[in-house]
This record gives sequence, structure tokens and C-alpha cells, in this order.
Amino acid sequence: MATFLPFSIPSATVGAVTLWLISSSVCFLPRASAQLKQEGAADDGEIIMSEPGFPCHSLSQENYTCSGCIQLHDSCAWCMDFSFNNLAQYSRCDSPQTLLEHGCAPEQIVNPASTLRNLLNEPFTDGTEEGEHTVQLRPQEVEIRIRPKSKARFHVRFRQPHDYPVDLYYLMDLSYSMKDDKEKLSQLGDLLAERMRSITKNFRLGFGSFIDKKVMPFVDPRREKQEQPCAEGCAPTYGFRHQMSLTSNTAKFAKEVDKAQISGNLDAPEGGFDAVMQAISCNSSIGWRERSRKMIVFSTDAGFHFAGDGRLAGITTPNDGQCHLDSDGYYTKSTEQDYPSIALLHQKIKEKKVNIIFAVTRSNQRLYQQLTDALPDVSTAVGVLATDSSNIVTLIEEEYGKIAEKIIMVDNANASMGLRLSYRSTCVDGRTLMDTNTCDGVKVGDEVEFEVTLDALHCVPQRDFELHIGPSGLEEVLKLYVHVICDCDCEDEIVYNAPECNGHGNLVCGICQCAEGFVGTHCECESGGESAVALEAKCKTDTDSLVCSGRGICKCGTGPYNETRCSECPFTVIPVDELPVLNINESDSWNECQFVDPADDCTFYFLYYYDGMDNLTVWVREHKDCPAPLPVLVIVLIVIAGIVLLGLLLLLLWKLMTLIYDRREYARFEKDRLQARWDTNENPLYKQATTTFKNPVYAGDAAKNK
Repeated sequence: MATFLPFSIPSATVGAVTLWLISSSVCFLPRASAQLKQEGAADDGEIIMSEPGFPCHSLSQENYTCSGCIQLHDSCAWCMDFSFNNLAQYSRCDSPQTLLEHGCAPEQIVNPASTLRNLLNEPFTDGTEEGEHTVQLRPQEVEIRIRPKSKARFHVRFRQPHDYPVDLYYLMDLSYSMKDDKEKLSQLGDLLAERMRSITKNFRLGFGSFIDKKVMPFVDPRREKQEQPCAEGCAPTYGFRHQMSLTSNTAKFAKEVDKAQISGNLDAPEGGFDAVMQAISCNSSIGWRERSRKMIVFSTDAGFHFAGDGRLAGITTPNDGQCHLDSDGYYTKSTEQDYPSIALLHQKIKEKKVNIIFAVTRSNQRLYQQLTDALPDVSTAVGVLATDSSNIVTLIEEEYGKIAEKIIMVDNANASMGLRLSYRSTCVDGRTLMDTNTCDGVKVGDEVEFEVTLDALHCVPQRDFELHIGPSGLEEVLKLYVHVICDCDCEDEIVYNAPECNGHGNLVCGICQCAEGFVGTHCECESGGESAVALEAKCKTDTDSLVCSGRGICKCGTGPYNETRCSECPFTVIPVDELPVLNINESDSWNECQFVDPADDCTFYFLYYYDGMDNLTVWVREHKDCPAPLPVLVIVLIVIAGIVLLGLLLLLLWKLMTLIYDRREYARFEKDRLQARWDTNENPLYKQATTTFKNPVYAGDAAKNK
């Protein structure tokens, strides 16, 4: 490690030496500067950069590249001049102002700027007969090039146009309990069209119906009930049927509703989700226009089945969200696919920009309100039907007004992009700019403005994105083309096996990217399995200190003296192999000194000399004396042998102690055995094993002699 030598210098020179040491110190001090703010045209918006003063020089060695620098913070810049900072005093990654102060030429500083500009900003227009040229959102296209940690802010304006096209598809539950509702709807078809045309002249109406899946347990499995599910005459059960495509012929609507037959099923919930999914997905069959407000009126007096209920009938295939209608308008996958999930329904509603009015009986109002709450950022409403649907026209008119007057700005940004969009508007109270993406009560002809902020959080592998911002339930969107600046242009200009890198690496943006096995500023060091950070750590007294204490440069884990700095000393420094023997006058002052470096216990030798003119000359021996390296292998073997011997000694000691203990116990046993006295008295409890009994009828030998 390079370390300055503690010379014994007379007081006359102390001031000069101290001044030199202070002026040579390397300090990274944060410099305050005005907030950088780049603005485009008056209506384009602005780029808001973060507060200055970020310590860009703290860029880690593992990520010490130009792209790593500009990704660290939006105030960081990179110096790509190869000759910059040869003494390794300063970081290449710092603020532009600091790099200039450290000697990097302006043309060598890489500091990509974020930009924002409008590509298309057509004026507002009202609706036409076909709705082809209606403009209700400004601007229409914006391009943003943005650095990580930056924010782009722009304004989006929405105006409620006159006569904007409306496509209303009436989706009706035709189970037997809705018989009187169907009859009332057929009578009110013309009135519904008249009321809607008072809102917009460009109005079309369509009709479809649903029952439930034609499988047990949702319907009666008996054949006669399959053909005739009702007590009175009615049609066989079906999942969904598209009855009439969207048309401006309201008389046809009344006829189709009147012609539609009632059917029936067993359980209370209906298969309405199947019907909604087909009505949303089948664009060509239903007749949805590309640029119109798409409305579905969902009319029922019952609850709904959803994903998982199909398992009751053995249907396990998930709903695919695709259109499956035959030539007669029937849903062909009703008995093959499960009901849609609420999540899939939400996804399709959001994707197709559809608005839904749930016209339900009061007993089901709470259920459908909960369903509406589970469908965020889409335009839905719940209205209460009268017993016979006599209020359906008023209900649709009121709920349509609520949906049309509520503007919810939505987008397709997500966390995986590393981007975030936020909204603010004054529409809540008319004065205060508040965080909201919703404006309510927007009448025809009214204009509202949202302040949109795009926040580039971090870089991801993808660089280019197309974001869509627009009101929920409408096709018109602002296309936001975003390019996240995560790379430097100079990284495309690679010098392979560059001479500056000793042929062991590539020169990229002013630094060497070393091949495997080499490290160092110029790839001059063989790593030996160590990283550049590990080698540099050998040139530091601790983790917080400067390399070579700020007085030298680190080469391959060692630090030679900085000869350039030595030339700046107010005295002469002469590196030598051996210290000279001086032949001097008695008036001259000299001394031979030594210094032990605590980092490695090596000894430096130097000699200083003052001549009669008070000039100081210092001779420094280039080679330091280091203690012989410890015999690591011998020490390891000795330690291992010591551990083994200690273990054997402890084992022998344990064996000896157990042997002594066993012998003492055995001696005690023998002593007790010899002292034992055994009595020979008869055991009073003992009984003979045999007993003799006399036979009373036995006459003995006398009987034999008779």
C-alpha cells in the first residue's frame, strides 16, 4: 500500500507540506444546483427531473458502466473520455457540473435528456351519422423519451360530444318468471328508442336472451321436461341466444322481443354470465361499431352462476372468453365450458370498452351491487326493476345518464413495465387539484382536464412501450409511445481487444471491460480468482478510506507511490534502490529514518537532507522490507497435530479414570462378599413337595390272606 512517509521536517516547511496535503485530498461533496426542468411546446407538457445533489459517484464497482450510471439517477452523467482521471481520483459517474470541474470535456459527457412531444392533437368534434370522425379526447398521440427516476407530466382533455353513437344491446332473462317483463318490454320498445334518441340521434338497438345450461342439475333431466320445461307451452332450455343484431329499426326490436319464447330451468341462479361473455366477444354477430358507446342492459330477476358452478354438472373446461355462436345465434359451448369467472368478465369488459346496466329486481339489488364493486375501472350501474319491468325505459335513461356523465380515465400500464401513471384533476370541487382519475357530472358539451404524470421507476429488459389512456367504456384513447432511456449510445461503439486495455478487454464508453481472468483499469492485472473490488480493497486501510489513503494509485492490489504527486511536492523526492551515503558539510542537516506500515508490517527506509540554503531532498528506497511469510502449512499441521494429541490425551485420561473407578468398585464388592455370614436355619415358609394320604377303604395285607 502506498503511504506517505512521516518525515521530520522543520517548522518552516510544515506549512507548505500541509497546504499541499490539503490541496491534494480527494473529496466528493454534493453540489447544489437548480432543479432541471425541460419543457416542450406550450401544450406538450414537461419533463420533471428529481432534486439535484444525488451522490452519483456512489455507483458500485459491480455496475460501473455508462448505462449503470444513467440508470442510477436522472441527474447522473458519465465521462467517456479514456484519458479522464488517470490518477483514479474522481468517479466517471457524477453530475455534469462536477465532471466539468474535474476536467471532462463537454463533448465527452454522456447525459441523455428526456423529451416529450405531441404527435397528434386534433381539435374536438361532435358526432356524425356513423361516428367515424368524432374527437372527444386530446391529444391523440404523445411520444415520450424518459430516463429512469424522471417524471413526464402532460394534460389530457375530454369533452362530452353531441350525438355520440350509442349501441344498446338488451340482454334479457327469458326464464318463466320473466314472462310479464318480456311482454312489457315489447310494448315499450318504441318508447325506449324515442328516449334514447333524445340523448343522441345516432342510436341502435339489439336483443338477446339467456336461460341456463341444459344439463342436470340446472334443468330437469327427463326427456319430456327437456322439450317442455314449463307447465305451459314454452321453448326448450338454452344457454344464450342472439335474437337480433344492433339496428336503428326499433319496430323490428319490438317484434323480435314479442316473438322470443319463454323457457325454464330448475335452480334459481341463471346463466347470465355466459350471455354477457358472448354478447361482448361476438363483435360481428352483435354488430358493435368500432367507435360508439357500447351498452348492455342485463335484465333478470335472479342471481347468476359463475366459474366453478359448472363442476356440479361435470363441466370442468374453463371458459375461454371467445365467441361461439352458430348460424341461429345459439351459444354452442354452453354444455362444454364452465361459466366465466368474474375476473375474466372484468378483463373482457375492460378490453372491449363495454358499459353494463344491471336491471334487476329489488331482492337482487345488493347482490348485483356487490358484483359492480368487484368490477373496478369499468362503467357499470345497477337499477331496480318494477315487478313487470314497466319502469325499464326510465331506468335505462337514468342509468345511462349516470354512466355517460361519469368519466373514469383508465390505462394499461402495469408494474412489470417499470412505469406508473397517476392522475390529478380539479373537477372534484372546481378549484383544488386533487389525486383522482374520475370526474362526475360531465354533461354534453362539458370539457374536463386531467393532469397525467408518467413515472419511470426503473429499467426492465423491454425499452419501448405503447400505453393507452382513455375514458372507461369508450374506444377513443390517447396513444402514449414511451421509450425508457436505459442505455448509452457510446455502448454501441465497442473497440474489441483494445490496446488501451492491453489486449485483454474491450474499450466501451472510455473504460475497459476486461476478459475473464483479468481486472484493473487497463486489464493489466491477472485476477487470480479475485474481483477488482477485492484487489482494490487491499489498497485501503478500511472500507471507508480512500484508495492508498488518497496518496497513490492501486495496481493489482498494491500501491506504488504516485510519482506525479511527488513532482508537486515543495521538496525533491528521489526513489532509489539503496539509500546513498552522503558526504556533506557540518552545517547541513540530514537523518536516516524508517517507518513500519501497520497494514502489512513492512518497513520503509528513507533519508532526508537539508543543505545550507534550507532546501530539502528526500531519498526513498523503493523496496520495503517485509517479514518472512508465515509457514501456513506448517502452522496448520501443528494445529491439527495438537488437536489430535489433545484428544488422545483426554481419551487416555478418561480411560484411566474409569479404570480406577472400576477397580475400586470391584474391591468393595469382594470385601462385602467375604464378610457375608449365611445362616443354615430351615425356612419356615418352605413346604415339602410331596404329601402322603391314607386310603380309608384300604384293608391292607390282612385282606390278602383271607
